[in-house]
Amino acid sequence: MTVRLSELPPGRQAYHVRLRSNDPTRPISYVTLSVLSPYRVQAQPERLSFYFPPGTAVRERRTTVTAPPGVHTQDASSTSKLFRPHLELATGSEAGSTWEVRVTAQRPEPSIRKVDALLVIRAIGTNNNELTVPLVALAPTQLRATPSALILGTMPRGEAHTATVAVSRRDSADFVVHAVDINIRGLRVDAQPSLGQRASRHTLRISVVPESEGPLEGRLRVDTRDPTEESVSIPFVAFVR
Repeated sequence: MTVRLSELPPGRQAYHVRLRSNDPTRPISYVTLSVLSPYRVQAQPERLSFYFPPGTAVRERRTTVTAPPGVHTQDASSTSKLFRPHLELATGSEAGSTWEVRVTAQRPEPSIRKVDALLVIRAIGTNNNELTVPLVALAPTQLRATPSALILGTMPRGEAHTATVAVSRRDSADFVVHAVDINIRGLRVDAQPSLGQRASRHTLRISVVPESEGPLEGRLRVDTRDPTEESVSIPFVAFVR
């Protein structure tokens, strides 16, 4: 007979198993299982997500760390400067200790919409001396580009090509385009009459005159005077033959 147990709490556990057989004298038997589940350092919740609505600069989340007797949590750190953990002892007893880790997160830069990192908790008195908790910061953008990427495919060298992209806000509010540039040589952007004008939608015309053969890859950057959305970056991909 094989018995498989999973997700046991730490410490000594007792389980009673009922067995049914075709033995007419003893059709039902009981077996007591004694299990010693190893202690370990664990966190709950096991993952922290920080969502930043427009205009929100700082968010805070907490996770509770439990440790068995004899194990001490030494410190907590983050792999990203965006997150700042603070370790606080909540309770301590012969059965173990509990710490609360308070993590504050700063809103990512406007050009960055998602940041992944790890909360690293170091413990003393256990073989597994580090506990990691995934961290993620999400900052949705109000500005959007249509299309979201400029993929022009294959084009002959020296011939002019044009493409358009529209930039708008999801809430349909007006905004001002301050500057437009692209980091590819041989490409020209015509942002008139959008520059300096307040509107809810700006249409930009990109004129492409490729000077050499091979792949063209870069980003079109639109800078605005919106304090919550300073810029939007649009991928540009083409191949010149």
